[in-house]
Amino acid sequence: MPKLAFIGHRDAVLAFKALGVHVLPVSGPDEARVALERCLEQEYAIVFLTEPLAQELAECLAALPSRAVVTVIPDHRGNTGAGRARLKRLVEQAIGVDMLFKEEGN
Repeated sequence: MPKLAFIGHRDAVLAFKALGVHVLPVSGPDEARVALERCLEQEYAIVFLTEPLAQELAECLAALPSRAVVTVIPDHRGNTGAGRARLKRLVEQAIGVDMLFKEEGN
């Protein structure tokens, strides 16, 4: 079974532990960066990262190898749009056109 990890603040990640996801509670971007590096070294299939941390780690995420699958999702505080923006950019890089959000004017 592929390994899944979730990096985020404690209150955002603990519920995912019951689903079999390896949770890495962090208190800020420095800890999140270290956790992300460990997940990549241990070859997790998918790493979930909360939007607020993803915004703090934007440069780090942009430099990830193409084999790394890091999915950015909202946390308990709501949607900031960071996950959607990242997905849009990755799709455009992969296929050269925005097929997902073009009709919505983004």
